[in-house]
Amino acid sequence: MNKFLYAPLFLFAACSGTQSISDSSSHSPEIWNPQIARAQADRYEDSTQWNQAQFQQELPLAEFLRAYDLPLQLSPFPTPEYDSPGNGNAELSLTISGKKLTGQTITLAKGTGTESLFETIEGDEAHYFTILAISDESDAEQPVVASSRNHPNYLAQGSLNPTSKGRVDWVAVQMADGHSIAVVNGRIFDLSAGRIVLVAQKQDGSIRFRQLPEGAMTPTQMTDWQATISQETEVISFFGESGNL
Repeated sequence: MNKFLYAPLFLFAACSGTQSISDSSSHSPEIWNPQIARAQADRYEDSTQWNQAQFQQELPLAEFLRAYDLPLQLSPFPTPEYDSPGNGNAELSLTISGKKLTGQTITLAKGTGTESLFETIEGDEAHYFTILAISDESDAEQPVVASSRNHPNYLAQGSLNPTSKGRVDWVAVQMADGHSIAVVNGRIFDLSAGRIVLVAQKQDGSIRFRQLPEGAMTPTQMTDWQATISQETEVISFFGESGNL
């Protein structure tokens, strides 16, 4: 079944446990390698393999997508038939060091192309990227999209519009071979070093980042992390630093 996720989704489920380690996925060449990538490219370019019915359903979304203010403008494009295990996002809102924070956490379900996320956790859903930023604009729009249209590779993107100094744009990509990166306001993060990125905009217009070492999490691990993050010395120090908004 195709899942065309071009609208904000807010998903939170529940599982168990706690983990705070960097990813150690094997980046299996059997799941994804240059030969499979070439075959995938050929399938996307072969009109005889396109899911035409799905494409026709998506074409009316073109105008909406142009108006939806995301870092990368989205447009409907034809794809071969595929079966996504499912992906989505949840909005975050926390207060740490007297600072209001806003953010997003992005999820993928267990299935073809997402196996690497479940090498260190149990369950059927994994949070593979989380971003938190200081906010001083309580009513600002926070556009976000989690898309399966590149299955078995996945893309999520959004804009946090948290402060009077401007917005925080982010894009996260999870590849079928286990590699994962995020780009936040021009900085590239290799998510094998940690899947949580903290962002603090400064009074002088500059920006600071902190990449935490946590790996992929189950929904319950994410809930537990949110409940305890305000007590972590490193996080308190980062958001409470002099010069932050």
